[in-house]
Amino acid sequence: MDSTRDIESFIRRDRGSMGLAHFSFPAPVDTTFALFPKLPSEIRCQIWVAAITPRIVKWARKNDKNTFTAPSRSLPLFATCRESRDTVILYGDYRNMASSHLSPVYFSPLFDHLFFDPGWTGLRAFQPQSLPNMTDPLDSILPHLDMTRNIMVHPNYTDERKRPTALFEKLPHLQQLLVAADERSVRLFICKIRFSCSFQLEFGAKICSQTPTFWY
Repeated sequence: MDSTRDIESFIRRDRGSMGLAHFSFPAPVDTTFALFPKLPSEIRCQIWVAAITPRIVKWARKNDKNTFTAPSRSLPLFATCRESRDTVILYGDYRNMASSHLSPVYFSPLFDHLFFDPGWTGLRAFQPQSLPNMTDPLDSILPHLDMTRNIMVHPNYTDERKRPTALFEKLPHLQQLLVAADERSVRLFICKIRFSCSFQLEFGAKICSQTPTFWY
């Protein structure tokens, strides 16, 4: 008799003296959804898209080169199964922003937040005639990312009112602009996303357990 059954037998034998006369062990719960592969493809597609988690992808421009970084293992649906990967790449419009010789860094202009420093400048120093001579960092990623809907920017840490050198109107589909309080708030947001992603990976693996097209 294994240890689990020993414990159960002990509790049943002594439950009266322990005040557990009405105690019963809960029935095991099946956490898999074996019927998922039998759902219509349209419904499966909607489920995969609804499971996409927005991320923060950092963008930095140094020495006239763009560098993109994203949290590791932040795209669990890429690794759940072939169907989930193909679906989210299509409907999330994910693009690989890394150089060809580097590991891929995927960014979705529809779901992810692009985090960058827009280059704050003082209002007095910012003259209309000087605008043509100023370099807008957005020019280096357009039109490749002109569908971006969400951005997060570094704040103006001084009491002086400033404006960015990046012209946000160049993003015609922009819907949300977040100002990061500090780097700590960004890290907390990323940790929250990672927790959500770990749950999605576990959930996705369970509902796909009957599907023979795992992406491993």
